[in-house]
Amino acid sequence: MLRIAICESVRWDQDYLKKIVSGYMDQRGICCSIQCFGGGFEFLDYVSSRGSFHIALINASMERFNGIETAKELREYDRACQIIFVSFTDEFAISAYSVGAQSYLLKPVTRGELDQALDNCVRIRRERDLGTLVVKMSSGYYSILYRDIVYLESSGHKIIIHLSDGNCLTVYGRLDDYEDSVNEDPRFVRIHKSTLVNADYIFFIGREEILLYDKTALKISRNLINSAKEQYFTYLHSKQSRIMA
Repeated sequence: MLRIAICESVRWDQDYLKKIVSGYMDQRGICCSIQCFGGGFEFLDYVSSRGSFHIALINASMERFNGIETAKELREYDRACQIIFVSFTDEFAISAYSVGAQSYLLKPVTRGELDQALDNCVRIRRERDLGTLVVKMSSGYYSILYRDIVYLESSGHKIIIHLSDGNCLTVYGRLDDYEDSVNEDPRFVRIHKSTLVNADYIFFIGREEILLYDKTALKISRNLINSAKEQYFTYLHSKQSRIMA
């Protein structure tokens, strides 16, 4: 089931967005649940205690705690949630890039505009769900979703696969072989001869290390820093190029 949040302080707009989203999902036979919130604090309280959403429609220009601030806090909990901003002004459009929004729509939002934004979200989610890495272990074969892999690191003849739930899998092999396996997915970035990182989990890239959203610091090779940055920002741009759709 697709979990969708609508964070909108204007009740009429909240009802209007819910009606369009509900109609979109019904027409396409997509099972979903829609939860509405009147402000950023209410939304974040829910996320922190009861889990996040697959898609969030957020009013960028809410008073007190605006949508950009809300989205920044959301990213502390969840990097995968796809965000669609709505607003009566384009004042926050540039800032929306910093939180990885999929779309930024100006009010009054038309059904066609929102349908297109939702099309992008659904397509990207399906692509994420389809990408898998198959690994062989002594107990059998495991299929791991790309989106669940935070990073891979080599240690001797072993590869340690760090997962988003905090667990790790250890397999035998070379990192080069695993890099070839995930090469079809542009989110994986080689930052060191022994480390391959999922760009969705990168918070900051410095001169000597990168910082993940869970505060994990990973060393970045001098020989790879330029190519790693180029690949990361190319991937980031490809995700965000639809922001004004």
